[in-house]
Amino acid sequence: SAITTILTIYALFGDDMRLVWTDKAADSVFDGVTTLSMTMFSLEIIVFTLGKSEYLFGFFFWLDIISTLTLLLDITSISEALFGDSISTLTTENSSGSRSNSGEDSASAGRAARVSRAGTKAGRVVRLIRLVRFLRLFRNYKKNNFLEEGDTHAPGFDSEWDDFEIEKESAVSKKLSEMTTRRVIVLVLVIMLALPFFQTTMWTDKLPTTAEYGINVLYRRFMDDMNYYQPWANASAEAAYLSSKERSIYVNDFYSFIFYHNPYCGQDGYVVPDGSSSPEDSLAEAFFLGLGGDATGPPDYFLPNNNDKDAVNAKFNGADWYFYQCNLSTTAINTLSQSWNRSTACLQNTLQGVTLQNDPLEKLECPEDLRYQERSVVYPTHLSTSEWNETFFMFVFDIRTSSKFEAFLNTTQTLFICFLLGFGAMTFSRDANALVLTPIERMITKLNRIRNNPLEAMAIGDEEHHKEQVNANRKNRNAIKTAGDHDLKSLIAKRAKEGNMHMKMRNWWRKISHLFRKRGSRQAPEPMETVVLEKTIIKIGSLLALGLGEAGAEVIGQNMKGGDNTALNAMIPGRRVEAIFGFCDIRSFTDATEVLQDQVMVFVNRIAGVVHSCVNDFFGSPNKNVGDAFLLVWR
Repeated sequence: SAITTILTIYALFGDDMRLVWTDKAADSVFDGVTTLSMTMFSLEIIVFTLGKSEYLFGFFFWLDIISTLTLLLDITSISEALFGDSISTLTTENSSGSRSNSGEDSASAGRAARVSRAGTKAGRVVRLIRLVRFLRLFRNYKKNNFLEEGDTHAPGFDSEWDDFEIEKESAVSKKLSEMTTRRVIVLVLVIMLALPFFQTTMWTDKLPTTAEYGINVLYRRFMDDMNYYQPWANASAEAAYLSSKERSIYVNDFYSFIFYHNPYCGQDGYVVPDGSSSPEDSLAEAFFLGLGGDATGPPDYFLPNNNDKDAVNAKFNGADWYFYQCNLSTTAINTLSQSWNRSTACLQNTLQGVTLQNDPLEKLECPEDLRYQERSVVYPTHLSTSEWNETFFMFVFDIRTSSKFEAFLNTTQTLFICFLLGFGAMTFSRDANALVLTPIERMITKLNRIRNNPLEAMAIGDEEHHKEQVNANRKNRNAIKTAGDHDLKSLIAKRAKEGNMHMKMRNWWRKISHLFRKRGSRQAPEPMETVVLEKTIIKIGSLLALGLGEAGAEVIGQNMKGGDNTALNAMIPGRRVEAIFGFCDIRSFTDATEVLQDQVMVFVNRIAGVVHSCVNDFFGSPNKNVGDAFLLVWR
């Protein structure tokens, strides 16, 4: 149970913790733990199927099956195949015209992943909710430990636990708790699965982002220039293009795009002035600039090739603008100025590009070095199929900050679902437990005691009477304490009343309010039917034990044990008992009756009290009283 509980907690939070605390290299470890969790949960289902009646094909059986199967979505290879972005499929598919809609495909996959994630988390939470029923066992354990350590309460006042009896959970309680939990689970699952469909992002994309607009502007300017100048044809064409105004505009637009998504803002040495907006406010930063296609000439002119760091930063950092764009590092500017043949081949050589990431410890060179949840891919959409096959851009943004924040929100959402399900299940069943189920379980416990030993009813009655006296003493003690505090407060108020206008106004308001209060004593609350029934059972059992005695207890016990029918069988077979019988007689009872007349019963009862006490002191049992004679038994 402890292992499955730990694995359940991992199943709920492990995938989010993977995104928050680790990088892609650790995914294989998490895949192994996820596989182990699936194996343990499958074994648990098999054990429950073999050992628990009514589990197979029941509500929790299907819920456990579904929650176990959803762990498949946490295995990175399966998750990326189902919900991955265009890069995930680009490694296995050839570039084609249909690739022009990769951005739309990625958005659709992202929406499906969010819906699946919500349903998956809500389904797995149910495993934790089933632990709510163990709170009752924990309360049992707590009380038992408390009683074993001993209680040092004042004489005449019982422990606070005496008012709180822990009974074995009845079949009615189990059924009601299970049905309540089912309904709460279904309600929360429906809410979690339905909420995404009421958001606009589920049905339509949001407004185009700056990255989408920028890459379209850059791509159209680049392709138009390439088609017009064809700089790869000869040296004069190349010189004409590099010195043209169009090339200058393309370079300026390229740097504007990079600075607007500057990945260095907020890092050491790139501090943003207080109160200024900057790319640091965004959860995405430029990471990879790639180009692919069948053409061989245009890629050489893709990068701006301007290594004048000071001039570039002074022109585009926005030091005097409302939007401060920070400086680019020397490494980044040198990367953007290098020859294209030094670029990195990525995605199984389907495209080449450069990375703006400069941390040597992370070694991020290609988009596939990031998880699909940690990157955002942008393609140009203002192009034809032939242009896509010839040359296409692909810009990748590092959204690890956004991914970690989303994972944190998912963890918070999961905790909220746990609280919602647990609070809902306990709240919905608390009133039923307090008003109906707990009294029924107490009655069942007392009936079982009476069924096993009908004479036990007398002891149960004494216990209940003792508890009532203790409660009455406790209420009286509290009432006396309250009255004493009230008298003290009244005395202080009386002494401070003179010269205190606030006290006078309050007393005046109190007198006015008394006029509107209901006069007369409050009526005592009507007792619950379950309490009346419980006390009636105890009284009936006590009367039966008193009236039928020990011999009749056998008849009562045997009939009460037969719970399959309502027929009364008074002919219970007897059994041989080794005993000593004594017979006690009141001497001259006839003369005493003539003298005492109607007071003879008082006389007989007094003698009976003496006889009974003497017999009880010597471990005997008064069996019956017939007029002036008493039958006594020792066994």
